[in-house]
Amino acid sequence: MLNWWAVLVGAFFNIVFGFLWYGPIFGRAWRSVTKRQADPDLSPGLTAYIVVILGAVVSAVVLATVISFLRVYTWWSGMMWGAALSFGFAGTAILTHGTFEGLRLRLSVLYIGYMVIAYAAQGALFAVWR
Repeated sequence: MLNWWAVLVGAFFNIVFGFLWYGPIFGRAWRSVTKRQADPDLSPGLTAYIVVILGAVVSAVVLATVISFLRVYTWWSGMMWGAALSFGFAGTAILTHGTFEGLRLRLSVLYIGYMVIAYAAQGALFAVWR
């Protein structure tokens, strides 16, 4: 059985961490690699934020379900499973698509780094908050 409070907190964490990762932490590097400038006309619309929220909730539900199914109970194991699943599925997909789409490796590393850290933290949360 899922702890829906943990899922909501995990989804919220994912959104806030993404804001920080692509803002104050690595925003300058991300804008440099993607050639995006801080132009108000390029700001995402409401649809983008809805997609971000839905994606964060869906991924939190899936990760919490997997952590529960695997009967992971320690923060360390949860963190390792979150990181491994994130890199194993999303990280390798980003590297594959990025290679064929001509993305710079630096951009792929930024994307993967965000996901691995976010899902490692969520995995730890879901393992201990049942």
